Amino acid sequence: MLFIGLWTLADREGRLEDRPQRIKMELFPCDTEDVDLGLSTLCSTGFIVRYEVNNVKIIEVVNFLKHQTPHGTEKDSTLPSIDGTMTTHHRDSKGYASGQKRLNNVISPKTNDTS
Repeated sequence: MLFIGLWTLADREGRLEDRPQRIKMELFPCDTEDVDLGLSTLCSTGFIVRYEVNNVKIIEVVNFLKHQTPHGTEKDSTLPSIDGTMTTHHRDSKGYASGQKRLNNVISPKTNDTS
């Protein structure tokens, strides 16, 4: 049930913040489910990937776009992929995603301190 629930919380790229308590309250508010343990199990079996980019913990549902078709007007993801890129979908004049997309790097560059 946790895996199916993640589909409803994920954005159009299949990503959501890795916040087990929040996920529990969204999906199982009156139950005593250990969502963090469930997420760890889903991760170890390859159903999801857990990662961190720019101090934000993120979950990505593996093969989300293979099995789901987000609506054309659904807004772009605000969470980066594991490699630190954000996906921006080109949109037509009515706001529908055209199928073309652009990847933007969001990992902040490391500064070289020479002092």
